[in-house]
Amino acid sequence: MNPLTRWIKHESVTTAGIVLVAAIAMLDTFKKSGWTPSGPDAGWYPFWSAAMMGVAGLIVLVTSLPKKSSKPFFQSTEGAKAFWQLAVPMVGMIALINWFGFYLVSGLYMGLFARWIGRYNWKWIAVIAISVPLALYLGFERAFQAPLPKSLFYATGLLPF
Repeated sequence: MNPLTRWIKHESVTTAGIVLVAAIAMLDTFKKSGWTPSGPDAGWYPFWSAAMMGVAGLIVLVTSLPKKSSKPFFQSTEGAKAFWQLAVPMVGMIALINWFGFYLVSGLYMGLFARWIGRYNWKWIAVIAISVPLALYLGFERAFQAPLPKSLFYATGLLPF
């Protein structure tokens, strides 16, 4: 089995699972999905959200069904390289969040990404690596009061995040 066919098979199975979850959610919220004198009933939003998720899943499922194609998954080695340049740092960022927190890891990620992919000079890398996490911190912690994962340095009082 060629890798493209195997990928499409996995995509179809995953999408079928999403459609199944949407159907279960729709069945579960159907009785409360009506309209009351004061507005939508408690199940109205979950029902229609699940319905939209199910329709989108069906569209993806139909488009992911195997077609005759001799094209490889990546059209070129440059395409594969670009994919891995995005995927590997992202996986590393996710792995480091538990220890270094969201803000430090996002600064590190943005800085490394700006240098590796963007080839920015060090001055702009410093601006990016500091300003993006600072904006995220001010937005989430201060404005929305929605805390994100903190680093080990937060518990010791060395950093505010």
